[in-house]
Amino acid sequence: MIMLPEELFREIVVIENELEWRIKEATDIEPEVERMIGKDECFQQNDISLITFQGKIYIPPSLRETILIEHHNNILTGHLKVKRT
Repeated sequence: MIMLPEELFREIVVIENELEWRIKEATDIEPEVERMIGKDECFQQNDISLITFQGKIYIPPSLRETILIEHHNNILTGHLKVKRT
């Protein structure tokens, strides 16, 4: 078995904590999503105030493109260009 260096795991935690904070601080939640929280069991607000839909974290519109770019192009979380996929 190959063990990855411990510092790689710390980096992922830092990325996730910062991302979690950015999502919680975003204020542009779509009105239809806000209306569904608590009315539809698929939409929930968890104990750290993140909105989830069927267990997946809801990403506000203002962060969607940024998060996609950051996580798609990141060597730890994404893939490396077309030739590598």
